[in-house]
Amino acid sequence: MRRDRDGFTHGRGIVVNAGARIGRNVTLFHGVTLGQRDHIDAQGLRHTLYPVIEDEVWIGPHAIIVGGVTVGRGSRIAGGAYVFEDVPPYCVVMGNPGQIVRRDCTPDVQNRYSEEEIPVAQAGHTARAAADGINAS
Repeated sequence: MRRDRDGFTHGRGIVVNAGARIGRNVTLFHGVTLGQRDHIDAQGLRHTLYPVIEDEVWIGPHAIIVGGVTVGRGSRIAGGAYVFEDVPPYCVVMGNPGQIVRRDCTPDVQNRYSEEEIPVAQAGHTARAAADGINAS
């Protein structure tokens, strides 16, 4: 697991569709997929939907979340779960198809992130040099 400079904690081998939205303090384990779901209406028009992951969500290994669903704040998605419907805040979801097995759970946030932790580039420094603490001039 690693945490990048945007406070995004994730494992290796994840798939995150470019249209997915991910909140703060979210943990994604290895093999997670956040994917789109397409629907073609009666007129033949394609509608593409993307998942929204709210703050403080924990997503276990090999879980799949697809389509225009929202996973509510503080929820936990168990490893291997297949989620294609909205998940209310502070719920635990397991299984295929995903089922809510617990409500009012406590968020599982190992690496809490705050705005104060983001390094800010200074004048005369490149972004990479600022991140490394090296003056590029």
